[in-house]
Amino acid sequence: MKPLIIILCGPVAVGKSSIARRLMELLPGSRVISTDAFKRRAYRRMMNELFRSLGAYRYIILDGTFYRKKWRDRVREIVGDRGRILTVVLKAPLELCLKRNAERGKPISEEAIHIIWSEFEWPLDADLELETDKLDVEEAVKLILERIRELNGAHEPRGGAE
Repeated sequence: MKPLIIILCGPVAVGKSSIARRLMELLPGSRVISTDAFKRRAYRRMMNELFRSLGAYRYIILDGTFYRKKWRDRVREIVGDRGRILTVVLKAPLELCLKRNAERGKPISEEAIHIIWSEFEWPLDADLELETDKLDVEEAVKLILERIRELNGAHEPRGGAE
């Protein structure tokens, strides 16, 4: 079976990293690649890691805002016919994202959050949209796992989010 690349995209502090970590715990043969791991040229470096990881993992979870369409398109170019892609858009109100960001250990500037928010190129072709102000991590993960099961022909994964 071709690997499944899960793109988790959405504004800063919407819950992408928490969901990515939980998915990695529940999906055997998975890897998370997060833009948070890179200080500079985050998307270029993420794409290089994605390219190197194709074929080595069953599930590759990409954790980044992906607020530019060109970055999501680049994932599609890299993956081509060597894998499948599931695009999950996470949404929450700006005020909640600002509050969550302020509570982080290493918050980013409010100005940066406002810029990303105003320039966000929302995917029109997302496979799943989740409102993280209405769902906790476990509920969001459960919905993502259900979609993965649909894509995999209902065989698995079940994980512990049920």
